[in-house]
Amino acid sequence: WQISAEQVPWVPEPDPAKASKIEVRFIPEDSTTTTVELIHHDFDRHGKSGPDMHAAMNSEQGWSHLLKCYAEVVK
Repeated sequence: WQISAEQVPWVPEPDPAKASKIEVRFIPEDSTTTTVELIHHDFDRHGKSGPDMHAAMNSEQGWSHLLKCYAEVVK
């Protein structure tokens, strides 16, 4: 699923060449703990809206908020 940074609210972008990339790794620490490593890159593929997308995902309502929500669900 790709989102377009050109429209607000964000909408699906059907062209993967215009989408940033997200890598997620789940690293087991022990029998009850997993570290989630998330790397979001290639914002330049969003064109002129790339810096806005980067700022949004780096804000308090971006990935840090989303990951906290995911963590609450799996507790």
